Amino acid sequence: MMRPRLAETLRRRRFDVDEVTRMTAAGVFTDEERLELVAGELIQMPTPGPRHAGTVNALAKLFFTRLGDRAIVSIQNPLQLDRRNLYMPDVALLRPHADSYRGGHPGPGDTLLVLEVADSTLARDRGIKLPQYAVAGVPQVWILDLQRAEVVAFAEPGPRGYGSERVCTGSQRLRIPEDGEVAVTELLGS
Repeated sequence: MMRPRLAETLRRRRFDVDEVTRMTAAGVFTDEERLELVAGELIQMPTPGPRHAGTVNALAKLFFTRLGDRAIVSIQNPLQLDRRNLYMPDVALLRPHADSYRGGHPGPGDTLLVLEVADSTLARDRGIKLPQYAVAGVPQVWILDLQRAEVVAFAEPGPRGYGSERVCTGSQRLRIPEDGEVAVTELLGS
Protein backbone atom coordinates (compact mmCIF):
# COMPACT_ATOMS: atom_id res chain seq x y z
CA MET A 1 0.00 0.00 0.00
CA MET A 2 1.37 3.37 -1.03
CA ARG A 3 1.29 6.08 1.65
CA PRO A 4 0.53 9.67 0.64
CA ARG A 5 3.38 12.12 0.89
CA LEU A 6 3.17 14.66 3.68
CA ALA A 7 2.85 17.55 1.21
CA GLU A 8 -0.17 15.84 -0.34
CA THR A 9 -1.95 15.47 3.00
CA LEU A 10 -1.38 18.99 4.36
CA ARG A 11 -3.39 21.92 3.12
CA ARG A 12 -2.12 25.41 3.68
CA ARG A 13 -4.45 28.25 4.50
CA ARG A 14 -3.31 31.51 2.95
CA PHE A 15 -4.37 34.85 4.37
CA ASP A 16 -4.80 38.33 3.01
CA VAL A 17 -3.97 41.65 4.65
CA ASP A 18 -7.57 42.29 5.76
CA GLU A 19 -7.78 38.92 7.52
CA VAL A 20 -4.46 39.45 9.29
CA THR A 21 -5.52 42.95 10.33
CA ARG A 22 -8.74 41.58 11.83
CA MET A 23 -6.88 38.78 13.62
CA THR A 24 -4.42 41.30 15.06
CA ALA A 25 -7.25 43.56 16.25
CA ALA A 26 -8.92 40.53 17.87
CA GLY A 27 -5.74 39.80 19.84
CA VAL A 28 -4.75 36.60 18.03
CA PHE A 29 -1.17 37.90 17.85
CA THR A 30 0.71 39.78 20.57
CA ASP A 31 2.33 43.13 19.95
CA GLU A 32 5.72 41.50 20.56
CA GLU A 33 5.33 39.04 17.69
CA ARG A 34 7.24 40.14 14.62
CA LEU A 35 5.28 38.82 11.64
CA GLU A 36 5.27 39.50 7.92
CA LEU A 37 2.66 38.35 5.44
CA VAL A 38 4.59 36.84 2.53
CA ALA A 39 2.58 35.45 -0.40
CA GLY A 40 -0.33 34.89 1.99
CA GLU A 41 1.70 33.06 4.63
CA LEU A 42 2.53 34.47 8.04
CA ILE A 43 6.28 34.34 8.57
CA GLN A 44 7.88 34.96 11.93
CA MET A 45 10.78 37.39 11.68
CA PRO A 46 13.89 36.87 13.77
CA THR A 47 14.57 39.22 16.67
CA PRO A 48 17.27 41.65 15.50
CA GLY A 49 20.67 41.35 17.10
CA PRO A 50 22.48 44.40 18.50
CA ARG A 51 24.40 45.16 15.28
CA HIS A 52 21.22 45.01 13.18
CA ALA A 53 19.20 47.10 15.67
CA GLY A 54 21.99 49.65 16.08
CA THR A 55 22.30 50.04 12.31
CA VAL A 56 18.55 50.64 11.99
CA ASN A 57 18.74 53.25 14.79
CA ALA A 58 21.63 55.02 13.05
CA LEU A 59 19.76 54.99 9.72
CA ALA A 60 16.68 56.46 11.40
CA LYS A 61 18.75 59.30 12.83
CA LEU A 62 20.52 59.90 9.51
CA PHE A 63 17.31 60.06 7.46
CA PHE A 64 15.28 62.05 10.02
CA THR A 65 18.07 64.64 10.12
CA ARG A 66 18.69 64.79 6.39
CA LEU A 67 15.13 64.63 5.06
CA GLY A 68 13.07 66.61 7.57
CA ASP A 69 9.58 67.11 6.13
CA ARG A 70 10.51 66.01 2.59
CA ALA A 71 9.81 62.35 3.40
CA ILE A 72 8.34 60.18 6.13
CA VAL A 73 10.97 57.91 7.64
CA SER A 74 9.16 54.70 8.52
CA ILE A 75 11.03 52.29 10.81
CA GLN A 76 9.99 48.62 10.80
CA ASN A 77 6.38 49.53 10.00
CA PRO A 78 4.02 47.80 7.55
CA LEU A 79 4.31 48.35 3.82
CA GLN A 80 1.46 46.75 1.89
CA LEU A 81 2.71 45.52 -1.47
CA ASP A 82 -0.62 43.92 -2.44
CA ARG A 83 -3.43 42.02 -0.74
CA ARG A 84 -1.21 39.02 0.13
CA ASN A 85 2.08 40.76 1.01
CA LEU A 86 2.53 42.99 4.03
CA TYR A 87 6.21 43.53 4.80
CA MET A 88 7.95 45.30 7.65
CA PRO A 89 11.06 46.79 6.01
CA ASP A 90 13.76 47.99 8.36
CA VAL A 91 13.52 51.51 6.89
CA ALA A 92 11.18 52.92 4.25
CA LEU A 93 11.29 56.47 2.95
CA LEU A 94 7.73 57.43 2.08
CA ARG A 95 6.16 60.33 0.25
CA PRO A 96 4.74 62.88 2.70
CA HIS A 97 1.09 62.20 3.45
CA ALA A 98 -1.35 64.54 5.22
CA ASP A 99 -2.39 61.96 7.82
CA SER A 100 0.99 60.16 8.01
CA TYR A 101 -0.77 57.02 6.70
CA ARG A 102 -3.13 56.72 9.66
CA GLY A 103 -5.93 55.81 7.25
CA GLY A 104 -4.13 52.82 5.76
CA HIS A 105 -0.76 51.25 5.22
CA PRO A 106 1.45 52.83 2.56
CA GLY A 107 1.96 50.93 -0.66
CA PRO A 108 4.55 50.80 -3.43
CA GLY A 109 3.31 54.07 -4.97
CA ASP A 110 3.92 55.85 -1.65
CA THR A 111 7.46 54.53 -1.38
CA LEU A 112 10.63 56.36 -2.39
CA LEU A 113 13.15 53.84 -1.06
CA VAL A 114 13.21 50.67 1.05
CA LEU A 115 16.26 49.66 3.07
CA GLU A 116 16.69 46.14 4.39
CA VAL A 117 19.49 45.56 6.88
CA ALA A 118 20.87 42.04 6.48
CA ASP A 119 23.01 40.56 9.19
CA SER A 120 21.57 37.03 9.23
CA THR A 121 18.67 37.53 6.78
CA LEU A 122 20.45 38.13 3.46
CA ALA A 123 19.08 35.02 1.74
CA ARG A 124 15.49 35.88 2.70
CA ASP A 125 15.88 39.58 1.85
CA ARG A 126 17.35 38.85 -1.60
CA GLY A 127 15.54 35.64 -2.50
CA ILE A 128 12.04 36.24 -1.16
CA LYS A 129 11.43 39.91 -0.39
CA LEU A 130 13.39 41.59 -3.20
CA PRO A 131 11.47 39.92 -6.08
CA GLN A 132 8.15 40.88 -4.45
CA TYR A 133 9.30 44.48 -4.04
CA ALA A 134 10.16 44.54 -7.77
CA VAL A 135 6.87 43.00 -8.92
CA ALA A 136 4.94 45.45 -6.73
CA GLY A 137 6.84 48.41 -8.22
CA VAL A 138 8.85 49.67 -5.24
CA PRO A 139 11.18 52.06 -7.09
CA GLN A 140 14.38 51.45 -5.12
CA VAL A 141 15.61 48.89 -2.59
CA TRP A 142 18.95 48.99 -0.82
CA ILE A 143 20.15 45.89 0.98
CA LEU A 144 22.77 46.72 3.58
CA ASP A 145 24.87 43.57 3.90
CA LEU A 146 26.54 43.88 7.31
CA GLN A 147 28.64 40.73 6.79
CA ARG A 148 30.27 42.01 3.59
CA ALA A 149 30.19 45.71 4.55
CA GLU A 150 28.45 46.62 1.30
CA VAL A 151 25.20 48.09 0.05
CA VAL A 152 23.50 46.57 -2.97
CA ALA A 153 21.23 49.14 -4.61
CA PHE A 154 18.37 47.97 -6.83
CA ALA A 155 16.34 50.17 -9.19
CA GLU A 156 14.09 49.88 -12.26
CA PRO A 157 11.50 47.43 -10.90
CA GLY A 158 9.59 45.10 -13.18
CA PRO A 159 7.77 41.76 -13.25
CA ARG A 160 11.07 39.87 -13.63
CA GLY A 161 12.96 41.74 -10.90
CA TYR A 162 15.05 44.86 -10.80
CA GLY A 163 16.72 45.97 -14.02
CA SER A 164 19.57 47.71 -12.23
CA GLU A 165 21.82 46.33 -9.50
CA ARG A 166 24.81 48.22 -8.11
CA VAL A 167 27.17 46.96 -5.41
CA CYS A 168 28.70 49.80 -3.39
CA THR A 169 31.40 49.77 -0.70
CA GLY A 170 33.53 52.18 1.32
CA SER A 171 33.32 55.79 0.24
CA GLN A 172 31.13 55.12 -2.82
CA ARG A 173 28.01 57.24 -2.76
CA LEU A 174 24.32 56.55 -3.33
CA ARG A 175 21.60 59.08 -4.14
CA ILE A 176 18.93 59.52 -1.46
CA PRO A 177 15.51 60.40 -2.98
CA GLU A 178 14.47 63.96 -2.13
CA ASP A 179 18.01 64.74 -0.90
CA GLY A 180 21.65 64.48 -1.90
CA GLU A 181 24.11 61.63 -1.72
CA VAL A 182 25.28 59.43 1.12
CA ALA A 183 28.46 57.36 1.45
CA VAL A 184 28.23 53.65 2.13
CA THR A 185 30.36 54.21 5.26
CA GLU A 186 27.64 56.55 6.60
CA LEU A 187 24.96 53.91 6.00
CA LEU A 188 26.93 51.08 7.57
CA GLY A 189 28.40 53.12 10.39
CA SER A 190 31.93 52.20 9.46
